[in-house]
Amino acid sequence: AGKISLPRPMKGSEGCDFSFSGLKNAARLLLEKSPNLAVAGTARSDFCAEVQAAITECLVDRSARALAKTEISTFTVSGGVSANQGILAALKRMSEERGVKFLTATGGWNTDNASMIAAVTARRILDRQPSDWSADADPRWSVAC
Repeated sequence: AGKISLPRPMKGSEGCDFSFSGLKNAARLLLEKSPNLAVAGTARSDFCAEVQAAITECLVDRSARALAKTEISTFTVSGGVSANQGILAALKRMSEERGVKFLTATGGWNTDNASMIAAVTARRILDRQPSDWSADADPRWSVAC
């Protein structure tokens, strides 16, 4: 079996934006072509490791670009991303190589915030405080660099 290889979306491109839609599509196509990758075992482990490596490289590349374009002295990683030890270690290494202080929460504080949003939403519903839906969001907005 050959080595699994997935694209590194936008790696090396200008700006700080990133998108995983190309990676997601490439992974889907690979799974359709080689369904054995979804079965427990070495092939699935290799596939998952490649997905994580692609995501990690993209996050490190985009974060390094953002740090290079700013005078930020502290880099903080939080939420679900910081719960992944491989991604966290790579971002910490990238930050330290640039002389930028690295901060993250420890242990159980590194979780996805979906449960926190759900808890606040439930509380607002119980307190009869509905949203006025005034917030805008656009997935094509760029980050501030």
